[in-house]
Amino acid sequence: MPTGILIRRILEECGEVNEAVRFIQTSSQSAGSNVFLGDPEKAVIVEVKPGLEPYVWRIEKPVCRANHYVFHVNPEPKNNDELITRLSTLTRFERGKQLLQGDTKISIEDLQQFSRDHNNGPGDSSICRHTSLLGNATRKLISSQTLSGKIFKTGNKIETFNALGRPCQMQYVKVEFGEPVPSELSSGKASIQNHSAKH
Repeated sequence: MPTGILIRRILEECGEVNEAVRFIQTSSQSAGSNVFLGDPEKAVIVEVKPGLEPYVWRIEKPVCRANHYVFHVNPEPKNNDELITRLSTLTRFERGKQLLQGDTKISIEDLQQFSRDHNNGPGDSSICRHTSLLGNATRKLISSQTLSGKIFKTGNKIETFNALGRPCQMQYVKVEFGEPVPSELSSGKASIQNHSAKH
């Protein structure tokens, strides 16, 4: 099943993390993904890749993911593009872990800054990932790059912080669950203006 159906069935049929993990392990997927699961007792990330056993990673402290896979390396990269993607993934993963180190509490502002990180230069190896590709504006827009950022704050109320465009070039807009979505977000105007200005 495709990833969207997998996640929908988990939400409809599973009541806690262990049930969801068993469901993933006994299902066949046609697409790969990193699936984040949590309940009051447990949190995991399941790395799903067609044809391979799901890799279940128990979360004990703040963690991160990158653009593709971290644990599934088989089959080995077949060409330079696949090798570059793999190196990009691992470089971004290591940088993310570096940013999350320390005993201090991570704030919303910290996460916003992490999403803008260009420690490895603007390009495929930075957290904020965008490159100058040849081609028309549409080709650039749909290329593998960071197109937006979103941070969720949960608790008695749910707040989202949204950068609809490259986080390094956008301000985050706060929206509380249940509030009207600002028109610049709901219409896509903020993203269109951002990409039009850059291309």
